[in-house]
Amino acid sequence: LWLTRPPAARIRPPPPPPAVLPGPHDMVARAALLSAALLRQVGAHGYIYQPLSMQALTHQLRTHADWQPGMPESRRWEPANARFAPGQRPEGPGDSCGIGYAGERADPLYAEGLPTWRKWYEGAGLPVPTIAPGAELEVRADLAADHGGQAWMEVACSDRIAEDIGWVLLDRAASDRGHHFLPSTPSVYAWAFGDVRPADGRKAVVTSRWAVPSTFSCPTGRAVGRWVWKVANTCNDAANYGLRTTPFSLQEYAQVVESFRPGQNVQGQCASESPEQFASCF
Repeated sequence: LWLTRPPAARIRPPPPPPAVLPGPHDMVARAALLSAALLRQVGAHGYIYQPLSMQALTHQLRTHADWQPGMPESRRWEPANARFAPGQRPEGPGDSCGIGYAGERADPLYAEGLPTWRKWYEGAGLPVPTIAPGAELEVRADLAADHGGQAWMEVACSDRIAEDIGWVLLDRAASDRGHHFLPSTPSVYAWAFGDVRPADGRKAVVTSRWAVPSTFSCPTGRAVGRWVWKVANTCNDAANYGLRTTPFSLQEYAQVVESFRPGQNVQGQCASESPEQFASCF
């Protein structure tokens, strides 16, 4: 993630890659992974594709013809499964960008920042995501399975991704507070189950805009970012048991849900541990 000088245009989604017919190597790989992928398809939930996150990059370049040597395989075919089970926390390198399902491990390359990932973006002819102090950042998340909930966006001056790098939570942009907004917690994008829209050829997308502080500055010009989604279908993490984000008002979240679909059920506050969570890093 490059940190540029203001002013800067808002980040726009990359153009879709040209259609490429799978070669023999792809057919072998897909055959080997198909069974497991189908079993986990319902479990895979969501990831950001704008800015172009790490798992979105590997998924976009998944065919043999486009694949960049050395990229991690763990999200190549299933970019939406970078998750934390209820109560699960990051422990090892790469965990902060999501671990996966039972029996899976995070790839340590997801703990690396721009010095490692730059060559794969540029090798594919894709721009490295860029932010600028005082500018707005538009984020689009593709939800394979929507459960409503709350999302946060955070950035840090770092060449690695972990829990101890001084994350800065971004607030919602002033231009984007007329919807899905919690007045007492401006760093949250909140939505009810079903409150998603088709966009960019995808069935269920949530779009949000965030304000990069005018004081945000990195000596190296390099930064990392992370989108965190805490689902709301089992309980709501209003007390912030999960990845360190913010507590929030469950009453305000209930008002967001009510404004979308009056009478829709709202789960209570999580009692002692976090709900399922998903993460995307860039």
